[in-house]
Amino acid sequence: CDVCNGNNDCVDCNGIAYGDSVVDCNGDCDGDAYLDNCLFCVESESEECELDCNGEWGGTGVLDECGTCDGDITPGGDCTCPDGQEMDCAGGCGGSAVEDNCDKCDSDPSNDCQQDCNDVWGGGAVEDECEICDADPNNNDLCLDCNGIVNGLAKLDNCGNCIEEESDISYECSMDCNYVWGGILDPVYPCSGVFVCSPTDCILDINDYLLPTKFDISRIYPNPFNPQATIDFEVSEPTLVQLNIYNLKGQKVEVLINAFTLPGYYSVIWNGTNHPSGIYFVILQSSNSIVKQKMMLIK
Repeated sequence: CDVCNGNNDCVDCNGIAYGDSVVDCNGDCDGDAYLDNCLFCVESESEECELDCNGEWGGTGVLDECGTCDGDITPGGDCTCPDGQEMDCAGGCGGSAVEDNCDKCDSDPSNDCQQDCNDVWGGGAVEDECEICDADPNNNDLCLDCNGIVNGLAKLDNCGNCIEEESDISYECSMDCNYVWGGILDPVYPCSGVFVCSPTDCILDINDYLLPTKFDISRIYPNPFNPQATIDFEVSEPTLVQLNIYNLKGQKVEVLINAFTLPGYYSVIWNGTNHPSGIYFVILQSSNSIVKQKMMLIK
């Protein structure tokens, strides 16, 4: 069996003739345990002993704050400064390193921590030309008008034109027959000398001369809408009229009308630009009637 002074029994620990199985350091046949550098019987690298700072396997030496390798693990160890010198934050005896307000330890006052415009030490917020203090260099245009002028008066109309005066006639913006602002579908049906979008619109024009017979919301268009919808309603008798917008939680989000109103047909536009997508309710209310209709804002 090529074993010096063996017993000529050529079987491994599993009893297999000329087999390869051997007993590990824990006495297990085919076990995974082995002796590490400290001659400990372990089964994985995580159990192996380690070199200490003196290069000894399984040694107890540790480095203290002064770089001394010994077995003293009490806070500070044997780290002391000679001649009564004090240790700075970098561990140097008699050194000049100090911690700034951002907990940075060095002896260079030129990089000391500064407060940003939000009084945060080491913060990145800066105040832009609109006097907005934050760390966003790309979205600080809250005080810029659509022409990029600080505190300017120009606004975008329904067609996306940037105008300063609503009376500016150099821009034309109207709703086409598909209820699209600035759309290209023009009225083509003749009606009493003008053109309307459909024959039914011509009938509505004739009925406009008649007083309403009921208190109601006639229509909401477009619906769904983005970002504006026109609400047509009719009032059959003089009364105090309230027209409000509510969200699904029953919260009032907009007051469109709150005034004494004479009989007639009325229209009002609600702009949902500042509101999230979702279902809203239009509630038309008088002293003795209330009407509700649903509308959907989709962005």
